[in-house]
Amino acid sequence: MRTSWTSRCGAVVVAMAACLIQAASGPVDGTLPKGMEGFRGTLTGTVTMVFTYNQGIQMEVTKVDSDADSKASNPNVAVGKKICVDIKYTTKDGKTVLDPTQRDWVKGLKEGQTVKPHVAENGKGDLVLQEVPK
Repeated sequence: MRTSWTSRCGAVVVAMAACLIQAASGPVDGTLPKGMEGFRGTLTGTVTMVFTYNQGIQMEVTKVDSDADSKASNPNVAVGKKICVDIKYTTKDGKTVLDPTQRDWVKGLKEGQTVKPHVAENGKGDLVLQEVPK
């Protein structure tokens, strides 16, 4: 029970720290821009932040390429905006962990670097990395 409580407190502290870091770097709206719901495709842009513990990135979008099966009504609304891209979770030995290949890709990124991640909106308003860019 103590471990569970400690883990939850740690997660809250990390989330609060991420919010403070984002606030210090300028206004960031944590919600997906209207018109991006159901998006699936490739975003091109510049990394503006690598999140704590390499759980994802924030990027300023310069170009949007939608997949044929994307359901977003206005994906180009993302151009010029800072968008968060999370990495996938996977199950290993019965535990939920960050996808190691995606985590390693994020870990190697630097602010100012141009990236082209293939992402999909997960139905909860989050963009999730689908595959590591080559």
